[in-house]
Amino acid sequence: MAYLLDSNTFIQAKNFFYRFSFCPGFWDWLSIEHSNGNLFSIEKVRDELTAGNDDLALWATTTIARSFFLKPTPSVVTTQSVVARWVNSQSVYSQPNIYSFLSKADPWLIAQAMEGNFEIVTFETLVPPNSTVVKIPNVAVNFQVQTISIYDVMDRIGAVLRL
Repeated sequence: MAYLLDSNTFIQAKNFFYRFSFCPGFWDWLSIEHSNGNLFSIEKVRDELTAGNDDLALWATTTIARSFFLKPTPSVVTTQSVVARWVNSQSVYSQPNIYSFLSKADPWLIAQAMEGNFEIVTFETLVPPNSTVVKIPNVAVNFQVQTISIYDVMDRIGAVLRL
């Protein structure tokens, strides 16, 4: 199984538990597992990561292989529009939340996962069905896409980060 990483996986790692200053092994592991064909993300996520002027932006533009961030194929573009139509058709979601979701990488991640048979790695969790907030796991469920945490991915792949 191959995995697609959501922006929040990188951002939370950088800000909290896998900071570049004391855990370079995590970032090396991402590169290694990409080389092994296990980990990817998408260009829209790279765009979100490089919007900042920090170590993560630098890593996303200079350290990790460009092939890590998949370009949308024509079929992904078509599928993204299916995801967007579905989100727009859900009366429970508020318009500002729909706009927020659709303006980010999230629908593109779901489309890429559908087209490439990926699981999405995210820190987002399911919200109640009556929530007005649009979350990746809730939309992914509708399209039979699995979501997973980075910790579960690391466990599945057998990652060991040690000094």
